[in-house]
Amino acid sequence: MNLSEYKYLTEIHGVALVDLLLGNTAIDRLNADFKIDLNKSGFDISAIDFSDDSVNVLERCFFSASIIRINYLYGVDNNNIPFTLYDCYISPLCTDCCISSLYIPLTGIHIVWNDIIIGKHIPDKNAYEVNRLLCVVERAGYQDLVGKFEYQISSSKITVRTDYSNGNTFDGVLFELSSDIAISFKEMKETLHGLLEMYSLLAGHLPKMKDIRIYNDSREIIYHTYHDILFSKNSKIIFNKRLHIDLGIKPTDSIEYYDGSIFGTAYDKWVEVCNSNPYVFNMFRNALDGRDLMQESRASMLIQCLEGYFNTQHKDELVRCEFANKKAKKTLMENVTTSLTNSDEIASIFGDDLTKVIESVKNLLGKIHRKSLNETLWFAINRTQYTQKVFAREMSERLSEEQTYLESFVKKAVLTRNFMSHLYNPKEYFTQRETRLAIKKFELLLRLCFLHDIGLEITEQSLDKCLSAIEMEFYPKKKKSVATAE
Repeated sequence: MNLSEYKYLTEIHGVALVDLLLGNTAIDRLNADFKIDLNKSGFDISAIDFSDDSVNVLERCFFSASIIRINYLYGVDNNNIPFTLYDCYISPLCTDCCISSLYIPLTGIHIVWNDIIIGKHIPDKNAYEVNRLLCVVERAGYQDLVGKFEYQISSSKITVRTDYSNGNTFDGVLFELSSDIAISFKEMKETLHGLLEMYSLLAGHLPKMKDIRIYNDSREIIYHTYHDILFSKNSKIIFNKRLHIDLGIKPTDSIEYYDGSIFGTAYDKWVEVCNSNPYVFNMFRNALDGRDLMQESRASMLIQCLEGYFNTQHKDELVRCEFANKKAKKTLMENVTTSLTNSDEIASIFGDDLTKVIESVKNLLGKIHRKSLNETLWFAINRTQYTQKVFAREMSERLSEEQTYLESFVKKAVLTRNFMSHLYNPKEYFTQRETRLAIKKFELLLRLCFLHDIGLEITEQSLDKCLSAIEMEFYPKKKKSVATAE
């Protein structure tokens, strides 16, 4: 059977597990009738079709270990197509599991899995060499952002072609990655991840994955994963979060694939930026998509992302000019240390703890050459004319003659980060409505900073739409009072 008939799979109908190795025990074939829901992390297999020998073997295995971990698990579906499950855990199903720790009688097994390859038995998918990958993602929110382009990335090693629905060929937006020289599936998959992350900066969300196929010459294999956030089944499409770039394409253009070199250059820069501090982008995605996070935690994480990003990517710009010479910082620390050591008054106050106090002061002075979080936030806000627009509303609103709302907002941002880091009780920090506003504003600010730094400049019109949606939610227009007729 041809895998071309396996489009947009949601379920696999299995008929057997083969070459099953549980510890030192091998089972050549475990016949069964089971279904794998690709939107769930686990499935059950009833023992009704197991041979007596297989049941006895499994019961002995579960006697020594109630849960068995296995790196890969081979199976066969009802069309005799092989598949491989990865990173699996197998546990017993039985009528009474509490008697002497014996799982007897065994009525079946439960399998938890993370990844699946359909079309081949491969023990190590990451090392499997491929020269082409096709990935179809949802159309909504991505079609006009991704478009039809062709470009090269990774020192021209990989060619990327993007497209969107074309008749019955596929349903969604297509990313096609190809390489003249076969590379590992791990490298190809990580390249796809990087591309989707880059485009998510424009779209404002990661897409729902519909279909991934990899090729080794003529052999076609389907890949599906359950656990990866990039392959979430619940994408959050919010059209007024999208940012567009001006590609200068006219509707009358008839080129099949446009020159996408701007994306190719941006991707290579994106990889470089991500590698400089990968934790920033992992936390950024977690702050936006992580489950069960308090809103205060989301806001704090985004502020920390901003701080970490600028202290890594723009560290030279965040050095105080007076400390451009390292000697100046060293001289300052020596003078402070000498003053504390020679002060009789300080010595009488701290007594035997003076040495520890001096060491604490030196630690505090360790980063005196770098701008504070407050200054870093202002640096980010004023980075470009577009980042300034993000907080133009807050800047225009005055709380008093001496203070704008933005000045108060930045101060609360610092206190919120400190509050969530140390869990003390400051007088001012983001709460309730203001917390939600901070999340939306700092998310937008970070996306603009990332895009600017990799060379993707957005259109002012798309930014205005994003800001309008935020400000309509948090700054609703006051209704005009209507005078009643006497």
